[in-house]
Amino acid sequence: MPGVPDRRARVLNFIRDFISDNGYPPTVREIQKACGFAATAPAQYQLSALEREGLIKRTPRISRGIRLVQPDQFLEESNRSGS
Repeated sequence: MPGVPDRRARVLNFIRDFISDNGYPPTVREIQKACGFAATAPAQYQLSALEREGLIKRTPRISRGIRLVQPDQFLEESNRSGS
């Protein structure tokens, strides 16, 4: 994804794939484990950055309150890159 740092792209891809596979978004702890972060703070940091960049929206105090802003765009990019 152009303009998105590697760690952030990894989190975004995980969210997209998780939603595609499960029909609902992951928790911060699931993101932490899947992306190899030692604690939840780096996952929270990346989620905040993705939200600031307008790529996701979050609902406060909801454990699975993550929503992709343009999920079709990410799926199209993924299909073009062969993921």
